[in-house]
Amino acid sequence: MKPKHFRYPKKIKTVGDEVRAARIDRGLRQWDADDSVGAHRGFCNELEMGYRRNTIYVLHKAYKFLGHIPRTLSLNEETGPGKLYAHRISNGYPLSKAASNIGLDKSTISRYEQGKAINKVSLSKILAYLERIEEVLSSESNY
Repeated sequence: MKPKHFRYPKKIKTVGDEVRAARIDRGLRQWDADDSVGAHRGFCNELEMGYRRNTIYVLHKAYKFLGHIPRTLSLNEETGPGKLYAHRISNGYPLSKAASNIGLDKSTISRYEQGKAINKVSLSKILAYLERIEEVLSSESNY
């Protein structure tokens, strides 16, 4: 068996490590990975070196490259907050876009994703939105 590339992460601890491992496994250079997700040249280098924070923009680009939500986030998509955050990552929705889609303010969405208490009316709006997402996803999988 061929040994791993010397830049291959010894442990996958960050989103950058996960992207680097996938990139090396695919035999891609950083700028090839940048191009594949529509990011500027140097994006993968910044991500892999730990110079980028895990913003929705960054996580969405990582999602597009990896083909899944980065596992290093340890996101529990079985919970409402996890489902909503995963939905935002996969679609590249900042808090403002999600808030607009749901009909709430950004701070309420943020509190919900962090597992903090929100009022019942806001919770019902979020749960209705998540239900609509589930319906769309299940109808798409039937094709």
